[in-house]
Amino acid sequence: MRLFRLIPALMLIMTTGCRFSDHSCEGEDTQLSLSFSPPDVSVITEHTPLLITPDDSNVLAICFASTQTDQGEQSYVFTIDEDIDFSTLQMAVHSGTATDNRINGHKVTPIPASFFTDTNYLLYEIGPYTNKGENTISLLGKATAERSVHPVYVIGSFHLMTAEHGFVISKPSVLQTGDWAGQGMPFYAESITYSKIYDIKQTGRTYLYIPDWTGEKIVVIINKAVAVQLTEKTEDWIDISSHISSGENRIDIKLYGWRENLTGPFFLTDTVLVASPDGRQYTFKPTGMQSEFKLRQ
Repeated sequence: MRLFRLIPALMLIMTTGCRFSDHSCEGEDTQLSLSFSPPDVSVITEHTPLLITPDDSNVLAICFASTQTDQGEQSYVFTIDEDIDFSTLQMAVHSGTATDNRINGHKVTPIPASFFTDTNYLLYEIGPYTNKGENTISLLGKATAERSVHPVYVIGSFHLMTAEHGFVISKPSVLQTGDWAGQGMPFYAESITYSKIYDIKQTGRTYLYIPDWTGEKIVVIINKAVAVQLTEKTEDWIDISSHISSGENRIDIKLYGWRENLTGPFFLTDTVLVASPDGRQYTFKPTGMQSEFKLRQ
């Protein structure tokens, strides 16, 4: 596999196996550098429309308790403004924050052998007890410092819209190229897959160009085999000839988000906040692919 352009060397990592769940890849890595001029080739136009698919559920981080009692109970409110698929909804609560967790007054218990970001964050099914409108998560237990640093998360199939206080949950919509935060997925830190199926009339030197993107890394999968991993943007065309065959070829590009967009901090302010500000005041690291990838021969 070769990259072409006269620029200072950039490291490309190729790998033969990949584990996506923890954003890591396994396999024997090969390191290549850039040292060649771009080839004289033409763009392949025979392909399916770009399909953009999240690889995991969306997330809402609730950072501020709306009420707190002397008995140690804290309440976190979130709003659902449309009829969504409530069966997908779960919440994630840090195990050090409470001993009695409820959603709209219904006591819930952790899902066995399941956790969110790590084993300290337990998952709870909340779909049967949620509804359109305002919903309240109640945590009862000994007040600890952990309560102020660990958000409560709502997880499921939805998108988010900015509101006067944070965000409201709405129906998911079809994703486009561009930043994830502006498309209702500001807290999302897992991967989103950008896919096309190309009709290759004849084999030969084939090159992939990945346009401007921001995120933790990109993993390129060609015909179900991991071909390339990139941790930086490059303006170069990547030689993928050895992965291409005559006929249909599926190319999936997995773009991984930033952990900071899930865990925070979300506010650039010297003022101590006691309530969620307008959702437009949250800060996130830009994430997304700004335009479609291309193939040339």
